[in-house]
Amino acid sequence: MRCLLWANAIRPYTLVAGFVLALAFTFSCSGGGGSSGGGGDDDSSSSVGGVVGVSSSSSGGKNRSSSSGGDITVSSSSSDNAVSSSSSHTPTWGEWQVTTPATCEAEGVETRTNDLSQTETRPIAKLAWSESVTPATCESAGVKTRTCPNNASLAQTETIAKLPYDNTTQFCYNNSKVVNLCGNRTEHYNPDLYECKPSINVNGIYLKNKPKDAAGKEYEAVLIGSQTWMAENLKYNASGRKCGDESTSTLSDNNTSTCDTYGRLYNWETAVALPGCNATECASQITAKHKGVCPSGWHLPSDAEWDALIDFVGENAGTKLKFASLWTTDGVAGTDDFGFAALPGGYGDSGSFSDVGYYGSWWSSTEGDASNAYYWDMNYAIVGLLRNNYSKDYLFSVRCVQD
Repeated sequence: MRCLLWANAIRPYTLVAGFVLALAFTFSCSGGGGSSGGGGDDDSSSSVGGVVGVSSSSSGGKNRSSSSGGDITVSSSSSDNAVSSSSSHTPTWGEWQVTTPATCEAEGVETRTNDLSQTETRPIAKLAWSESVTPATCESAGVKTRTCPNNASLAQTETIAKLPYDNTTQFCYNNSKVVNLCGNRTEHYNPDLYECKPSINVNGIYLKNKPKDAAGKEYEAVLIGSQTWMAENLKYNASGRKCGDESTSTLSDNNTSTCDTYGRLYNWETAVALPGCNATECASQITAKHKGVCPSGWHLPSDAEWDALIDFVGENAGTKLKFASLWTTDGVAGTDDFGFAALPGGYGDSGSFSDVGYYGSWWSSTEGDASNAYYWDMNYAIVGLLRNNYSKDYLFSVRCVQD
């Protein structure tokens, strides 16, 4: 049998959520047997009105075919084979990549790209210069160098001039620091430790870190040669000390104006801080740098240390060490060339006090024997110093020297 299909009419159908295109067809069959419509011979033909439909439905479901009243309908759900696309998309960014490296003179740039082929850029901060300095000295120029970590060609150098100084009034300490000479002194000193104080003495090289006694009083101190000496007589109120009273020529346990000016007076056992040693040999108890009544870090000078001071000062040491005033004008005036400021504090003996303004006497830590010890003396009439070995009971001034 042979069947033919003709389109007879086009009829639109609208479903709940879709669109149907319907065609009316005529079937014509011939040959071999009956017709599809209820029999007939091979040459007969008949038409059957029918509908072939393609349907889109929002309800979903299986494709199906059905016949009813002679119509043929094919329905396909769009939900089974749908491809959806969203209108919003968050891009995925790649890693930042350096496209232009930063230098010390210009910023750099780095870039990143996302999956939509979009790009972003951001700056990279300039690199910091690395600086090094070779300091200038009194003998040679210095150099300041700047280098860039990733670009050696950007290196910069600057010459630093030699340290200028006038060698008649200045010196170069450790070939690295220009320092003023103090007055007419030619000695070089460590400027971290010492300084000039022309308001006190134009020639003095003064210690910056002043000695301080047990009562908290500070004292000026000066550099003379390799030694640093207190530039004042000790005023510490130790047990056994005395104050001279110039107005009465007596000794007092109380402070006096004489003590304020010239310092206190000490017998030897008080000076060395060894009670009972005025009548006993105590050499075995005397140390190389014997502190005695002196501040911490300082000691009572030995006989040899007094001698070293005089050797350095040289000829007419008494005149050069004497304070320029307070000595009687009847004798040899002092010039105080080093700031030592030796004062004529007088001395005490058996309750009496004498010779203030005329004599200055200072204990050493060196013992002579059980009853005597060495001291050094200046007086108004001579230009030098005198070394004496005398009774430990006498009361003399004390000067301390730095350890």
